[in-house]
Amino acid sequence: MTSTAHHSDIQGGGGEPWRGVTVAVCSYNGLTNDKLPRTLRALRDAGCPEETITLYDIASTDGSIPFVQRDFPRVRIERQAENVGPSPSRNRAITGCTTPYLLLLDSDAQLRPDTLPAMRRAIESDPGIGIVSPVCLYGDRPQVVQYSGLNLHFLAEAINPWLDRLGAERGDADLDVGCAPCVALLLRPEAAVRAGLFDVRYFVCKEDGDFTHRVRVAGYRIVEAGGARVIHSCTPRGTNMFRRQLCNGWHLPFKCYQKRTLVLILPMLWVHHLLQGLFLLKKGQIGAW
Repeated sequence: MTSTAHHSDIQGGGGEPWRGVTVAVCSYNGLTNDKLPRTLRALRDAGCPEETITLYDIASTDGSIPFVQRDFPRVRIERQAENVGPSPSRNRAITGCTTPYLLLLDSDAQLRPDTLPAMRRAIESDPGIGIVSPVCLYGDRPQVVQYSGLNLHFLAEAINPWLDRLGAERGDADLDVGCAPCVALLLRPEAAVRAGLFDVRYFVCKEDGDFTHRVRVAGYRIVEAGGARVIHSCTPRGTNMFRRQLCNGWHLPFKCYQKRTLVLILPMLWVHHLLQGLFLLKKGQIGAW
């Protein structure tokens, strides 16, 4: 990785609630569908000092770097030479963070002006909280929940009880959760280091569930700040992701679970994956299975 922009080390920066927060935006071809520009503009509108932001560009080929250099000149840029997924860049952001908190964003996540204040209040309420996540809303349906109240099922799938329900119905109460999507995370860098950082063997799919699960195993709470909302302007994953989802569905439990747990759940894992195979057969994607 090479730095293509420079700024002095930031220990604070800006007024509350941004003081003591470093922002890392991970992006691959972020100009597609105007995702990265909207994310950076949302940060600016929320009062985030530009010089506290680092763009971790993952081998983009769409002109993302020249765009940021031109339109957001005080944003630092770190380039990942190969597209091997976002985890190496996330780890670089964590280990290089010199402030108490790191706001880790995907390039398709737009914060509202009141998002970071709500997340900051939550993480400062208890030193045992390692991660705070917002309620994630759909980009094309910003009143509807995409992710909220997540927990990790023992079959290594996410339990998402608020999926496709109204954000107003979710309310503003903070919740302890079992895992969180890596759309927008406010975290204590030391908690991430203690948990072992992101596993770079994942390209995408389940790497966030793996990471946040290990943060909990390391003894930290994960809290979803109900008053914090983020717009997630994601695009549907293509069929090329089926194979990664299946492989990672085996990798996560065999890596993270104790042997006695695996002995108990292995029959159910096989049934689960056989059913997934039947689903893929119906979809004409049995080759992925």
